[in-house]
This record gives sequence, C-alpha cells and structure tokens, in this order.
Amino acid sequence: MDYVEKISQSAKYAKQKQYYRERIDMGEFLPSERSATTFRFEDKFIDSYKEMEICYDLYNNKIHPDHFAQYCPADRIKAFAGIDDQLINRDIVSSRINSILGVESSRPFKYQAMAVNPEATTIREEKENELLQNYITEMIYSGKVDKENTPPQIRKYIGRKFQVPQEMMANHVLQIGQHRQNLNTKFKKGLKHMALSSRQIYLVYPENGEPCVKVVNPMRVWADMGVDNDQYHLANSITAVYYMSPTEVTHWAKDEITSSQIDRIFELSKGPGASETSYNGLALTDTNGHVRVVHRVWRGLRKVGYLKYYDEQGVVQQDIVSENYKLNKEQGDIKITWQWVEEVHEGWKIADDIYVKCGPVPYQHVIAEDMQRPWLPYVGGIYDSLNSDPVSPMGRMIPYQYFYNIVQGTLDRLIARDRGKKLGMNMSTLPHSLGIDLKKFLNHMDEDDLILLNPHEEGMKNRGADGRISIADLVTSVDLSPSSQIENYQQLAELTYQRAGLAIGITPQMEGMFKEREAAANVQNSINLSSSKLDPFFQFHDQIRRDVLMAYLKLAQLMYYENPPKYLTYSSDDMTTALLKFDPEMFLAANYTIYINNSSKTHDAQAYLDRYLQAAMQSQTIQPDAALAAMRSESFHEAEEILRESAEETAANAAAAEKAKQEARMLELKAQADEKQRDRDHEIDAISLKAKEDRITRVATQIILAQGFNEEKDANNNNKADVEEFGQKIIDEARKMVEQEESAE
Repeated sequence: MDYVEKISQSAKYAKQKQYYRERIDMGEFLPSERSATTFRFEDKFIDSYKEMEICYDLYNNKIHPDHFAQYCPADRIKAFAGIDDQLINRDIVSSRINSILGVESSRPFKYQAMAVNPEATTIREEKENELLQNYITEMIYSGKVDKENTPPQIRKYIGRKFQVPQEMMANHVLQIGQHRQNLNTKFKKGLKHMALSSRQIYLVYPENGEPCVKVVNPMRVWADMGVDNDQYHLANSITAVYYMSPTEVTHWAKDEITSSQIDRIFELSKGPGASETSYNGLALTDTNGHVRVVHRVWRGLRKVGYLKYYDEQGVVQQDIVSENYKLNKEQGDIKITWQWVEEVHEGWKIADDIYVKCGPVPYQHVIAEDMQRPWLPYVGGIYDSLNSDPVSPMGRMIPYQYFYNIVQGTLDRLIARDRGKKLGMNMSTLPHSLGIDLKKFLNHMDEDDLILLNPHEEGMKNRGADGRISIADLVTSVDLSPSSQIENYQQLAELTYQRAGLAIGITPQMEGMFKEREAAANVQNSINLSSSKLDPFFQFHDQIRRDVLMAYLKLAQLMYYENPPKYLTYSSDDMTTALLKFDPEMFLAANYTIYINNSSKTHDAQAYLDRYLQAAMQSQTIQPDAALAAMRSESFHEAEEILRESAEETAANAAAAEKAKQEARMLELKAQADEKQRDRDHEIDAISLKAKEDRITRVATQIILAQGFNEEKDANNNNKADVEEFGQKIIDEARKMVEQEESAE
C-alpha cells in the first residue's frame, strides 16, 4: 500500500514532479513481472496471474504442460502428446463459456438515471400536484374525467414515466454514450474476461474531449484492493500496463513529450531486436515493436478549505476553496475550515524514463455536498473472491478438462490396441493330402469364405469314443478387442463432459442437447434451474455495468459543462432519432443515481411474455401490432401497459361488434315484422274490399229487382230512363256506404 503523506499540491509538483515519479516507480511492475518467470509448480503454488494465463490459453485450446503435470504423472504426459510432443487438448470448456455469453445476450439490461437532488424532487412533486388539481377541477365542473387521469394513474405516471429535465438529459447522455462507445459489445468482452479470469475492468477516462470507456485486460492490471473490497474503483491503487504503437504514443502525449523523446520512442520500436533493450530485466517493447506504457493511479490527500461567506442577499453560503485561498472578510468571507480529503492522483510512464500526465485525475469533486470517496478511473470488480483467491468459471472446469484429456488419451490407446476377433485352429487339420497348404487355405478362406479341414489327417489326436473330432476342437474364435474397457471409458468421458458444464451451472438442455421424447416442461425447468445457478454471476456483471454507466455519467457532467453540446441527438436501435436541447448548468447541478432492473426476473417474465404472445397471436386474441410493440418494449411494465391497452381495445371492439350485431338483428326482426304487418294489412284490405263489393252488389240487386229489367221504362215521366236513374242511385248508395264505414273506422 502507498504511504499517504500530507503534502501540498505545490510540493507534489516540485523537483520535476518527483512525488509522482516515485509513486509510479513504487508500483510500476506487475506481480507476475516482479516474480520473474519462475513458478513453484512442484509445491503446487500457482501465482494468480499464471492462473489467469492458464485459463485464457485453455479457452484457446492450449495446455500448459507444467500445470497439467499436477493432474497427471510426469512420466505419462508424453502419452498424451501429439506431433512435436505438443499436448493434445480435447476441448469441452470453451463451448460452456460461449453458452454463458449467449445467455447474457438474452437477458435484458434496463436502467434509469434519476435525479435525487432536492430541486428535481420538488419538480416531481409540483407536477403531481398539478395533475391532481386538474383532476379535481374537472370533477367539479364537468363531473366526468378521463380514466387515465385518476389519482392512481397519476401516481403511476409520475413514478414510471415522468422525467424531470435533468433526468431527460442524463438518460440522453447515457444513450449517446451507449451508441458512440459501443458499450454493449464492450460489456460482452468484459463479461468474457470475467468468465476466464474472474475479473472485469473498464477504464472510464476523458479522451478527445469526450468521456471514453475502454475494456482493460486483467492480465495487465494489479491493484491494492484494500480490505473486504472487490470493486476496482474503490481500491487504494491500481497499476495497468499497456503496449502502444509509437505513433499512438506520440499522438496521445504530444503536448508533454519533446522531440528527442519522440525519437527515442521510435528508436525503441524499430523491430523485434529492440526488445533487447530492457529495464530491470523487462523488455521495453513487445515482439511487435509496441512500446510499454505504465499507468498508475492511487489515493492521496489534498488540502481543501470549506469557506463560509455572505452572498449578495446576505445569506450564509458554503463553498470549497483551494489550499492557496486567502480569507477576505471585506468580500464577505466569514471563515475557512481546512481539511485533508482524499484525492485520486495518476501518472503515466513511457518506456523507462518518460513521465507524462502526472497530477490529480481530472474531473473529480463536483460540489460541496458531493464529497464522498472519489472513484478511481478503473471501474470493475473481482467475482467470487469472498475470503479466498478468486476462482473463475473457467478455473472451476480445468480439473474436468484435464481429466477428460486423460480419459480420451486412454481411450485412444485402447482403440489403437483393438485387434478385433481372431481365428484359432488346429494346424493338423489342414488337408495336406489334397495338396492344400497354408497359403492355399488362406486364399480359400478369404476369397470363397470356405474353411477346408480334414479331421482324418494323419497325426490327429483327441478323438472321441466314436472316433470323431468335434469342430470346437478344430476351430475357435479369439477376441482380442478390449471392447468392454472402451465402453467403460466412453461412459466415463461422457460423464466428465456433463460434470464440467454442471460445475458452473450449464446443463445439456442449455446447450440444446435433450432426449428425443423429453417433455418441453422438463426442458424449460432445467433451463430455469441453470439460470438460477448463474444468477449471482450475472447480477455481479449487472452491478459492474451500472457502475460503469455511473462513472460515465459523472465524467460527462463535468466535461459537458466545460464544452457543452447545443443539442443531444442519437438514433436508437429501431432507427428512431431523439433530439434534446442541452442545459449544462442544470445538468451539472443535479445529483444522479442509476437504478437497474432485476435482469433475472425480467428475463423470466420476458420468456413467459414471449410464450403468451405466441399463443395469443395464434388464437387471434391480440393484434399483431400490439404483440410487436410489447416485444420491443423497454421494460416489462411498459409491455404490461401495452397488453392492457390492447386487451381493453379488443374488448371495446368486441363490445362494439356485438352491439352492431344486435342492432342489425333488431333491424332485421323489425323488417320482418313490418313485412308481416303489410301482408296482414293487404289481406284485411282485400277482405274489406270484397265485403264492400258484396254489399253494393246486394243493394243494386235489390233495386234492380224492385224496378224490374225494362230498359225504356220511365215511371216518373222525367224523360230519363229508370235504368239510368237506378244506376246513379246504386252509385250514390255505394258511395254513402263507403263514407259511413270510413268515418266509423
């Protein structure tokens, strides 16, 4: 651990930054470099960095003979060697590591940046009160409100969807960083490092005026983690070694290196021969001419003052001032309280004597209320290291991989020794008397499938009581195949293969291997059980991702305050463009935290949701557009609301369709009733008309009968025939009868 001293910043910069040079040299070398190249395998002691190298090489199908010797006697190792005495590895572990990476890809990672400072909380409360007041006003004046604006819905909206301006800016910054920095790919690479080395490390650092996230190789990092700490950003000090091309080095440090130093850097990297130039026994370049660059960060102390002063309104305020600040009561200063607080320092060393970028790590303490322990720029953690050395998933499978190699090597030798079944026969039975010698006998046996024997040949013994010889005494089969041993070793190899996966929670079902008639429910249960075993691993990975996003957001607050963008814009995965006007002062003043979802529960819920959506689409109980929207939703709560709205819309459409169907049926019934009524009316009219005609006919008949049938008769001498007068009278009587009936109706 570094010795922390109370040294002023001016003293740290004195004597060409001697303080920084000493601290860099103090922790420059990695433990694997300090222990040179000698490892005590005979005492079963393996350095942690050697263990990481073994895991990385084994993933790439390369075995370390000295490590394999711990599991196999040295005199038998050559039996497992192939061409050029290289050990042959039958890989059964890399596919399991790839399965872990595949499972992680299917697990959703949802996060939300929230502002927790009082101003943001006040805005959220004011918005909720405004919506509640609108609800009450609507109830008083109209008596009707939208069901989406009830108090429970308002609280749900404030809790789930509403974002204050600070939160909108923070989430936009994170989305931009996720796309620009390609964080999803970097997180997968970091997870692979953790699966192989139990360590996952990222460097969150300013580069070219922007926050930058880089994946760091755990093989080139050493950290003083302190006590009971597994997080790199809370370590006491960290040393990281990089190898950079000379052009990369000169471009990166162009503001701090001289022309002669640039010439020296290019001289060191002229080729593999340059690696002969060494520093304390170590080459300054790798075999490709890349220059060795050391980055060291550590915690030191900084003297700061807490200044109390009167502002322009006469209100007492507090601010942080540097160690060089002088109290000025004429300007309203009240007093200064001096304290030593933690500060993160850094330094870079190129080759053996070029020191650059030495000083406090840029962009640290933000405001007086946010003076918690500062983070180191290296963010990450060590998995599964509780009170012991960390063990990676690959490390847990190494014994099974080595044992599998031993079993397969033994199986190969057994198969090579397999001679199959051989024929044993009594040579005295060859029919020499027929001129058939051994060569002709073998030809007949191979070409004609015939075995010619003569039990009566001279010299035959062991005859039975009847003078005959049994065929079993002449020919027998000899089995020279170790088939039973081969079968046993095959079963042992299969068992070892399965146990290697089960050691880290990977079942055959997760790898797509299940029995032909195995129930789908059993397969799903096995996959769910395996996922629960891997949950601690993925939860640790989610926590690291959350810390990286938090460090990125904190760094962006200060960098964007110095060089603010006018707008924040990015395109999401569905090619939607988002645009937001940026306020650097509001963004800087906010105090943020990032909340992440439980990826395990979300993954299970998402799997259930996918099965439900498939069944719902097959049964046509959900619209395809709603199903697609639910699948692409950002959270399970959002999918829940989409499905609820779709269900309500489907129910409303069904109710409207049923109502329309009932109305159509009513119209149809009414039309049928009207048709029947018209038929009845026509029938009544016909009956009424016939009755009228019958009555008119009877009246006319009576009149005619009373008057007689003489057409020229004129009884009243009015020069008008009685027949004509009778006809007119009939018409008048009929008209009168009809008028009376109509008036009666």
